Amino acid sequence: MSATTHARLMQHLPLVLLLAACAEPSAIAPCLDLAEVRRYGVMDDSESDDAAPGVLGDIRGIVPGPNGDVFVLDRSAHRIVAFDSTGAARVVAGRSGEGPGEFSLPMHLTSTGRGVSVPDYELRRITEFDWSGRLLHVTRLESSPPPWRHIVRNDTAWVAYNQNTSGDKLFDIVRLATSEVTAGLGLEQEDIPFGAGIGIAFTSKGELVVNTARPGVWMAQSGDSWTRRGTPRFPDDVPPREEQTGPFQSRVTPAQHTSSGLAVIGDSLILQGTFSYPRPFDWNDPPARDEGVLSLDVYRADGRHVTNLPIPSGAVTNVVTSDPVTGRIFLPVNQPFPQVVEYTLEKCERRPVVSLLSYGRT
Repeated sequence: MSATTHARLMQHLPLVLLLAACAEPSAIAPCLDLAEVRRYGVMDDSESDDAAPGVLGDIRGIVPGPNGDVFVLDRSAHRIVAFDSTGAARVVAGRSGEGPGEFSLPMHLTSTGRGVSVPDYELRRITEFDWSGRLLHVTRLESSPPPWRHIVRNDTAWVAYNQNTSGDKLFDIVRLATSEVTAGLGLEQEDIPFGAGIGIAFTSKGELVVNTARPGVWMAQSGDSWTRRGTPRFPDDVPPREEQTGPFQSRVTPAQHTSSGLAVIGDSLILQGTFSYPRPFDWNDPPARDEGVLSLDVYRADGRHVTNLPIPSGAVTNVVTSDPVTGRIFLPVNQPFPQVVEYTLEKCERRPVVSLLSYGRT
């Protein structure tokens, strides 16, 4: 074994041991906690109309890049910003407009291996840049619904749409070089009530996993079919009847709890954001958004629940991102100002279980 290989193995040894503990069927679930590593983004204390590169707004995507850099899509500023390991920021690409390399309503950021890719909801296209910000490719999607989330491997993108227009499919498959669109796998009738949620990812072994709207449940593509993984964390939640929500509202919105993001660590752990209201959700009388409580749930890949992780006030779990290999976890926060927080998942001292709805209220 070379010295370089040995060093890499030692670097990721704590993560490997953690994954092994969580994946072992007979093992007692370890107590896990989020350990904050660093924050990216600075407060805007300038009176200039042009925000400094490190000032973030509406964070819609986070991608760990080469050399320890972290790439962030700021939708409000129509730009991609890269932070190095010291927190120094630089604008990589993007500005408001409809020309090549410009954005109108950028929705998401993902890695292509060569760089980063952005779907634009209003312009109905996917734009790819290399890590330095050089424009590589623009794929137009005129015949498809506006893109919402996506993931890219080689020359192929799996593009998810707004859940209100997705029907029984979770995404389409797009060949970036030709703009050829192939319909993704449809859901079986028994899986449709779980709904299309925010979040699409690959495990480190290449299994595609897609979130549903129900905490504790996601779909995994196994060959030419979907396999539903997990069980509802809140089985008493019943979705509103379709006639109550109206044709433009999700017919599968959970009554009190909803999943709001998905990420993977290795092949053993699934992270799923959970958004909980103190009372059943009613579209005719919705609770105030600040009544909700956010947390992260950790699951084994076979669907078994490991633990619930309270997260800071102001966190945004619909864009939770992880590095499947190193285990780095990234969450945006909007208090006291927009930032990206990097965490690691670590073992902790045993502590009493904290209720989702009591957390932050006692």
